[in-house]
Amino acid sequence: MLFYYRHSGDKKRHRRDARMGIPKAAIGQPVMYGDIAVPNPLITNMAKLHFASHYHEFLEMIQVICGGIISTMPTYSDWRNPDTYDYIEYYLRGNPKYTTEERLKMIHAAHRLVASAESAHHEIITVHAEGSMATQKMMILAEAPLKQYCDMAPASAGVEIKDRPDKGVVKNLKCGVKH
Repeated sequence: MLFYYRHSGDKKRHRRDARMGIPKAAIGQPVMYGDIAVPNPLITNMAKLHFASHYHEFLEMIQVICGGIISTMPTYSDWRNPDTYDYIEYYLRGNPKYTTEERLKMIHAAHRLVASAESAHHEIITVHAEGSMATQKMMILAEAPLKQYCDMAPASAGVEIKDRPDKGVVKNLKCGVKH
């Protein structure tokens, strides 16, 4: 289906479908409150925690790829200025497949993502919107079926549990293991 949208020219629909991955996972196992289906809070909090805890790594990758030009880039007005146009064309020339104007647009887009007042706002709301990362962890612990996970852990590691008295008992959220 995504292949169809990608190649059908329906770019808005394709972008919307690509963004729907996490919400689809959260609604795949909804929690019912009477007749109202609510996205699964465990999956929703796990997704939020994963995204928020890796957002700054994403920004770092963009900064490493772009280099310092995202902070010192010439403006569109500089490029249109007859006094500086030739210099900008010369120094930003690269692969002939892309024009200098296209290169400036990409640099500006990267700047907006990682080096602008707008990006600073996004950094804060990514970490703190819907609660901090500590809140996400608390909600994951509150919603997760820890007993089930503890019972499954030995089997997934190929360990057979033999008549252990604490089998399946969650103690201090550590599956019965004392530290």
